[in-house]
Amino acid sequence: MVALTIGIPLGLAIGYSPTAKNLFNPSVHLIRNIPPIAWIPIAIFLIGVGWLRPVFIVFIGIIFPLILNTVYGVQSVDKRLIEIAKTLGANKLQVLQKVIIPGALPSIVTGIKIGIGIGWMTIVAAEMLIESRIGIGYFIWERGRIGQYPQMVAGMIMTGIVGLTITKAIEITKNKVIKWEQPSK
Repeated sequence: MVALTIGIPLGLAIGYSPTAKNLFNPSVHLIRNIPPIAWIPIAIFLIGVGWLRPVFIVFIGIIFPLILNTVYGVQSVDKRLIEIAKTLGANKLQVLQKVIIPGALPSIVTGIKIGIGIGWMTIVAAEMLIESRIGIGYFIWERGRIGQYPQMVAGMIMTGIVGLTITKAIEITKNKVIKWEQPSK
């Protein structure tokens, strides 16, 4: 949720405001190229022990696809619709609320889907590397380490099932919320 509350507004700002684009775009593109797993030492150093370390790594995995897809969605809105709204007297906030956000929503949802997929893969890897003692990643790692390969493979399959379930839930929600777009197959 934190990634959504930061990523979507930041993506809207970068996509809609030239000032925000100049201010944030270079940092976003610099930091997004650092793999989420590379943040583990920083998470250990800054956060210490506990469940917040994997959460931080997942946040890093989710936020950048979300920001970039939101920016893309904003920039893909038909400029004629924006001009029509302005001609009809809409101010910048109204254009954002009534034209930009609805027009960008399909890309925002795609960013959520991609981000959560990366976040899910990242948390499994982080649980393995951090040795969190909990979670499916730790379970898979530990079963492989002690030679319980059928349980390890079962954990891997469960990871895939959870990821597929999350993806399907997002698609169902998208198809209910975004009525003007063709449903995903």
